Amino acid sequence: MTTHRADFELSRPGALIAALPAVLGFVPENSLILVSLGDGELGSVMRVDLSEEVIDRVGHLAEVAAAAAPEAVIAVIVDADGAYCPSCNEEYRQLSVALAEALSENGIELYATHVVDQVALGGRWHCAEGCGSSGVVEDPAASPLAAAAVLEG
Repeated sequence: MTTHRADFELSRPGALIAALPAVLGFVPENSLILVSLGDGELGSVMRVDLSEEVIDRVGHLAEVAAAAAPEAVIAVIVDADGAYCPSCNEEYRQLSVALAEALSENGIELYATHVVDQVALGGRWHCAEGCGSSGVVEDPAASPLAAAAVLEG
């Protein structure tokens, strides 16, 4: 789990997704990422491999996320086929529901779950819950967190 202080607003999913490589230190693939939020700022970030068993581990993931005492969590599912796979959408909707329930048991709101095909400029994301929101990932190299990481060395 990584913790960073954000000096930018988390108002656009494409910008949040673009910031993940700077926060994690690598470009995530085939991953479930939980981004905690508190007082409108980025908190701890946790990443696990995306697997068929991940839905069975959401209770443990929620307990680990609760250690940072966030107000809310945004989940990001990185799956190269996810943005184009209609059958995956139901699987990821179920994962989102299970995650929301597990987080709620720990006093944490699941603010949103986004599915993205790649964490790269032009990657496509959509909400897993069927809300209809979708968009394009912004340039990870131009992310304010990437710039901050360069400045911090």
